[in-house]
Amino acid sequence: MNVNIKYTDDVQAVLTVELAQQDYEAEVEKSLRSHRSKVDMPGFRKGHVPLSLVKKRFGLAVKIEEINRKVGEAMYNYIREEKIHVLGEPMIKQEYSDQDMEGLQDFKFDFDVAIAPKLDINLGKEDKIVFYNISVSDADIDEQVQHIREQNKVSVDADSYEEGDIVKGRLTQLENGQPKDGGIEKENAVLFPQFMKDETEKAKFASVKRNTVLTLDLYKAYEGNAFELSSLLGIDRKEVERCKDVEFAFEIASISRKKDPEFNEEFFKTVFAEQEDVTDEASMRNWIRTDMERQLREEGDYKFQVDMYKYLADKNQSAVYPLDLLKRWYANQKRDEKKTSEDASAEVDKMLPALTESLLRDKLAEKYDVKPNKDELMALARKITQARFAQYGLSRAPQDLIDKYAAEMLQNREQSEHVYLRATDMLLARRIQSEVTLDEKTLSQDEYKDLVAKENIEDSAEA
Repeated sequence: MNVNIKYTDDVQAVLTVELAQQDYEAEVEKSLRSHRSKVDMPGFRKGHVPLSLVKKRFGLAVKIEEINRKVGEAMYNYIREEKIHVLGEPMIKQEYSDQDMEGLQDFKFDFDVAIAPKLDINLGKEDKIVFYNISVSDADIDEQVQHIREQNKVSVDADSYEEGDIVKGRLTQLENGQPKDGGIEKENAVLFPQFMKDETEKAKFASVKRNTVLTLDLYKAYEGNAFELSSLLGIDRKEVERCKDVEFAFEIASISRKKDPEFNEEFFKTVFAEQEDVTDEASMRNWIRTDMERQLREEGDYKFQVDMYKYLADKNQSAVYPLDLLKRWYANQKRDEKKTSEDASAEVDKMLPALTESLLRDKLAEKYDVKPNKDELMALARKITQARFAQYGLSRAPQDLIDKYAAEMLQNREQSEHVYLRATDMLLARRIQSEVTLDEKTLSQDEYKDLVAKENIEDSAEA
């Protein structure tokens, strides 16, 4: 067997694999004997079909299979050993017909290969890249303090209703103003009047006191919403329409009100159990500032990472790609979707920026020996998990739950690859900051948000 490559230019080559009969005949013979042990053919006991009949029936298919396997192994071993950075996959120039595969003994396979361009990743103090320091103002801290208050409101009993209160009591279906025999009754029903859609029904709760009995049209109050009414009344959704124009008596047993917590010793021990140095409002504000500065530093790192790749892409804008081969490869990948050459051309043009970034990442990681370890990957997976929980209002999800989802994320191939790339980018950004000159600029959080919105930069939590 012989494998060699001939470059037609810097980014295109023809890789040739030459295969002689002795390179594959032993594997073909072995495979046919394996087939023989499994073949079930009329007139013969299983496993005792003459090898000549097995060869006649399966010989060509086995030969093609073994040749393809040998060629593939030889080609990819050569690419790996010679450290050839291939874009896409090698593409065969001309395939043999079944007739040729059957008649010939020696073969020569030529593959068109798209080669990654050589990119300039040299960076030094003469290279200047902007780094944004995002400031934390007193107003930012005030906002976080209020957010903590909202998250930790406490329930207190109230004598009369105010907007936002929770009302509990007994619901009884009425008929002609009296409890209906066999009608709907719900003990300990919980109502949130502020979410009622009908203003007339909502207004019935204004300043109402405990032990008051109200007459309500619940169907009207919730505009016939089957989900809300079936949940409130404990009935099947199919039965909700029966409640139209039906009145219910609601005897108010209790009124609960959420109020801001007191910033006392008990509050800080409960809410900041893991931050022992947070014992009063002043130390809480200091902790908030430190934590926000840490998070905003990470935002600055992320923006630097984006700008770093853009800087290097601009530096390599003259790089030449094997566009014709890439378009042909893309069209082959999407053959089942019947993509036209125009479709392939447009898609390849769109993927070039991401391809450039991927190549830059690989070369930088190799140059600076950057490879995230297990602890760094787990830390990032936890951060991503926490951000996703926060989107659904679970900003204080239990650590064991976060760990569980983070571990599952790293077990999923697609998600783990995403985490690995992000972790690599974070480490590279920090490393490159020490290599170049930082053009430091300070922005408020609002100014930074405006900047990333203008540049259409993806949120770092989900990037």
